Amino acid sequence: MLFRSGGEIVEVAHGPAWVRRLLGRTVGLVAPPGPTPPTVRLRVQSRRAAFGVEGLRRVGDDAWSDGERTVLRDVAGSGFDLSVVAGDELEVVARYRPRPAARLANRLYGDRARRLAAAVLIHYPVLWRAGWRGRVPLLATVVRGPAGSPMLVGAGELGRSRIVATAAATGPVTSTELCVADDERCFGLAEAHPAAGPGSAANDGPTGRWSQAGPTATVLRIAELAPDRVVVVEEALWTTIEEVKSDEAARALVATTYGTPRLAGYWGFAATLASATGRGPAQPAVADIAQAHAQRLPCLRIGLRRGGRMSMSELCAAGTAARSGPARDTGRAGVPVPAGAPPRATGTPSATPTGPAGAGVPAGAGR
Repeated sequence: MLFRSGGEIVEVAHGPAWVRRLLGRTVGLVAPPGPTPPTVRLRVQSRRAAFGVEGLRRVGDDAWSDGERTVLRDVAGSGFDLSVVAGDELEVVARYRPRPAARLANRLYGDRARRLAAAVLIHYPVLWRAGWRGRVPLLATVVRGPAGSPMLVGAGELGRSRIVATAAATGPVTSTELCVADDERCFGLAEAHPAAGPGSAANDGPTGRWSQAGPTATVLRIAELAPDRVVVVEEALWTTIEEVKSDEAARALVATTYGTPRLAGYWGFAATLASATGRGPAQPAVADIAQAHAQRLPCLRIGLRRGGRMSMSELCAAGTAARSGPARDTGRAGVPVPAGAPPRATGTPSATPTGPAGAGVPAGAGR
């Protein structure tokens, strides 16, 4: 299998059938053009013997290297050992040799096994190889629609996925989720999903088309997007929209990236390989890249009420309104009203703006 992920060209040989079942279908984000050679090669072997470490020096806990070949055991508690050769191409050979605790956890929690396998076998090598180019991982959803290409920042349950699903329900959009970024562009990572079922994620071909929120909501994964604004999404009592300073938007982007469990094992993986091989940074410059995006682009904050929805057109229109003057929530997601305009009767607590634009408090409440 040959596909593009994180700006890299990846060649994957899944190996044993149980590995293919574990990873499910891999969404290949746009087939690479022409005879472009792979930059990352992955092969999963069925052998259970440990990789030999003769002639290698210990470079960390369960890690040995001679500067070119590095052996890592039980990466991120997944049960997979990796033999990594860092040449012009990154070559990764994996063997499944779980310790008793990892074997038990993987049997009891099948989703854990799938997520860890996808991270260790698909994401980590691509992220590290992309780091050689100065790119860093970011937990951000870049959505492209007719009205713009916002970079949505915030925990997935706080509204990013809802905005993407709402946009997809009205027509196809393109999106990345966990991505690799330089100071201008974001490169989507290929995702592994279990076999498709009703309303579940499913790969329909090399373009990476998959259903996220039912049969009428289609998200088209794409290899590369350039955001035109940064939008920090938070949960709120009612929908509010305001501008934020670039430092605040950058801090939110850094915090969500370092806080996501999806990257919990990656930082040690990258640091160990950087120390062992002398390639790539021991600490990816996440803060620098986040600051570059935030300083270059307009930055907004959206407080999205629980169960609220906001379409792409509403989001982009809200951004224009927020930049042109203070806005007040009306109880309807994504529809700001200029300060001084009469409020609509919505059945929600009336609000008045206090301080920053959109930061309303119930009438009569003490500050």
